[in-house]
Amino acid sequence: MIDNEISNTRMVENGVLANWMEFALKNATQDIRNPNEVRQLALALLSNIWIRFPAKIEENQSNVEFIVSLLRRGTKNIEKN
Repeated sequence: MIDNEISNTRMVENGVLANWMEFALKNATQDIRNPNEVRQLALALLSNIWIRFPAKIEENQSNVEFIVSLLRRGTKNIEKN
């Protein structure tokens, strides 16, 4: 458990988490440049980041609202396909 906490801290400090968030937010939007498979993977990544780093995600309310809206839209689009 300690190793995971250290790894998590290093990921935040070294910008890994920020890079993952940027990638996931960019690719989770419904856009012609983002195929369904890429959007689904990006939504899964966002969900996993939130599970592993809840405090980091929730420190910015606009991030929370945006991610929730992406997840809602993503699930609606997946249900239609």
